[in-house]
Amino acid sequence: MYRICVKYRITICLPKQVPEAVGNSFLALVPIMFIAIIIAIIVVFLITFLWWFGIHGGSLVQSVTRPFRIIALDENQNALQNGNLIQNDFVEPFFQWFAQYGGAGSTIGLVIIGSIIAKSKLVKTTTRTSLIPSIFNINEPILFGLPILVNPYMWVPFVFSPVAGAIVGFGAQKAMGINWVLHPFHGHFRAQLVHTLPQGDKMTSDYY
Repeated sequence: MYRICVKYRITICLPKQVPEAVGNSFLALVPIMFIAIIIAIIVVFLITFLWWFGIHGGSLVQSVTRPFRIIALDENQNALQNGNLIQNDFVEPFFQWFAQYGGAGSTIGLVIIGSIIAKSKLVKTTTRTSLIPSIFNINEPILFGLPILVNPYMWVPFVFSPVAGAIVGFGAQKAMGINWVLHPFHGHFRAQLVHTLPQGDKMTSDYY
């Protein structure tokens, strides 16, 4: 990716007056951004892809990726406290509040729609039962109760909705550790607007 970006000049171009050593330090910024986006999409895809087969994708994939996201989040918090620019977008809150909105597969929309307009008594009962847990990002009732897992009709929306959420949410993340069971509206607010939060809001601090 780095080689492709440099070859086709997909980089930050600085004026010739800038010393070469300084200009070279900016060459990696765009490739790193592309690599980060690709890795984030792959991680999100693998989580829901494994979930669809009944394997807990979150536990399996995030046991490897979460430490790196927490380190990146800590770097953002330190930068914010020191008055510096935040550099890392793909931190823990990004995945919890943009790629897994309502639980694995971003199923909160399905739960809300099913609770209101579903014609099937089974679907309506299951989605209404799952509504409160889904608000707090717990969606096992809908995954196993509908079911979504190993359901060919649900494969595309379940696997690719989080990918779309990750792409759309890129750049919106500002940095703040948020407990994954926090309700979505507050979670989105804290994920993006950490710099506006009062100190008293720390009572809902993250679990790291």
